[in-house]
Amino acid sequence: LTFIQAAQEYIDMVQISCGLDIEHEANVYMATTNFTEHMLNVKYAKIVKENVHILVSVVGAIMNPEEAEKLIADGIVDMVALVFLPGQLFQKLPYLPVREMTSIMSIKTERKMTSHY
Repeated sequence: LTFIQAAQEYIDMVQISCGLDIEHEANVYMATTNFTEHMLNVKYAKIVKENVHILVSVVGAIMNPEEAEKLIADGIVDMVALVFLPGQLFQKLPYLPVREMTSIMSIKTERKMTSHY
């Protein structure tokens, strides 16, 4: 947190993640398992968001777009990165990005239509 606070005047956003760096034992956090805490980095992102004036993004064990939307709507973070490993979600749902974009565009269109009345 101290480093991010010192660096925030030089950066626009920070991504909160954990995993592979120097300690190879931390690799378990790069590809979380069922035994790993759900949304494990959110607690850290929340602390950062409360203490900086730049955009905060989070990644890690956020399993679907609904969870991501809730984190943003609740003001915990400004952005969410969803990372799906090859062989997982995109093989099961290859059109997920298109579906979600269509859903977002539909919501924006509905808001525009209702805002004129």
